[in-house]
Parts: sequence; structure tokens; C-alpha cells
Amino acid sequence: MKRKIISILVVILTFTVLFCLTACTQEEETPEYIEGAFYSLQEAYDNGWITEENLQSIADLYHNKQTAPEIDISEAVSYSIRKTFADEWNTPIDIEDVFYEYYGEYNGCFAVDVSTKDMVVDGSMFVETIGNVSITYNTGSSRIEIWKEAKGEFFSLQNAYDKGWISSENLQSVAELYNAKNTAENNLPEVISTAIKNDYAVKINTSADNVSYDFYGEYNGCIAVMMFSSTEEFPDVMTDVTVGEVTIHYTDGNKILIWKQ
Repeated sequence: MKRKIISILVVILTFTVLFCLTACTQEEETPEYIEGAFYSLQEAYDNGWITEENLQSIADLYHNKQTAPEIDISEAVSYSIRKTFADEWNTPIDIEDVFYEYYGEYNGCFAVDVSTKDMVVDGSMFVETIGNVSITYNTGSSRIEIWKEAKGEFFSLQNAYDKGWISSENLQSVAELYNAKNTAENNLPEVISTAIKNDYAVKINTSADNVSYDFYGEYNGCIAVMMFSSTEEFPDVMTDVTVGEVTIHYTDGNKILIWKQ
């Protein structure tokens, strides 16, 4: 009887260990997801994200039936391109069923032609002209697109409040932290913290190495920060700013901003 009980316990223990190892392995194998979005080549060109020279490189690769080597593309970006496409698809689709042809990375813009194993393509030809560059597609339903990491934007507290993103209670929390010269515990993921600094660096045309911030809490995806840069100066003037029914007493010209992805 004892042997039977021991055997059962061994089986249960073995199953438990295998389950934990499988779960841990699956969790470790899932790459980091970077939030991004797809844009047409025209949109990327119009926004100044890619140049005519970049477009020519993309066109040359496509017309010569070549793809760029993925040496410099990270696993996280590759996974995120497929996940973004799967999330945007009209019907549920497994990430494993999404594929893409890669036509190079240009200043953070990844040129890809994404498809699924069940995608139906016709044989009609289509010519797309952007700037002075033309791409002749040999299928009527497939296009090269730009995948770009989603960038966050900065808004004033007033703007965020007017849009209904933050409430009076949120504003009160921000004001109490600032007026007491305290900051919230910074529990932001490193990827978000880096994005905030990078986005502000772009905004004021400096290096992210020159940027830092004080954190005043996260409210429904709205992150309250006061940004600083070694290349930026603010007038030494005290100001009271009232948003809704909440007043913040600023000790200089710098102001708390809302960063929203």
C-alpha cells in the first residue's frame, strides 16, 4: 500500500515539475512586444520618416526579387511586426500564420510586405509612385508597408483634462505630489521610461542622454512627468496653474506634462 501511495506521489510530482518547466519555457520563449503601427510608403515619405533614397533602395530590392538580410532586426521587432499585423487583421489570426518579406530598416522604419498563409492574391499588376520612385507590384493585393514603433506624445495637463484622459482626482494626486516636492515611486517599465526620454529628446532636438524626468504618477495610460534637459533652461518665475479646480504652484517656468502613447 505504501509503495502504491509513493508511486502516485512520484507521478504527481513529476507531472507538476514538467508542467512548471513547460510553462516557464513558453513564457521565456515569448519575445518582448513593442507597440507599433503600419504606415503606407506614401505616409512614411510624406511624414519625412523615409527619404527618396530609402524608397529607391526598397524598390531596387523588390524589383530584383531580393530581400534585405535580417542581421540587424531584433527578435522583438520581428515578433512585433507579426503581432501588430495579427491584431489588425479582420478576423482572429495566429501570429505563427503571419509572414513577411523584409526590405530594410531606414531610421527606425522597417519596410515589410506582410502576408498570411491563407491570404488570396490576384495576378494583376499595380504601379505605385512616391516622389520620383515607382514600384511595380506583380500582385494586386500585396503592398510594401512601413512598420514603425509607436511614439508617445506630450500634452499639457489642461489638454489631457479637457480630453477626459485624467480626472479631477488624478489632478489632485499630481498637485499634491508636486506641491509637497515629492515624486511617485517610478514603477515604469524600462521600455516606457526610455521612450519618454527619447520622445522628449526628439521634441527639443537634443540627445536622450541629456534628458531626465520626475515622475508624478500614471493615470489610465497617462504618465505625469516633469521633463529636464541639460540643454534646456526655464525662466526662474513662480507660476500658479489651475486646471479644473486644482492649482499647482510651480517654482519656475517648467511645467508637468502628460506623456501618452
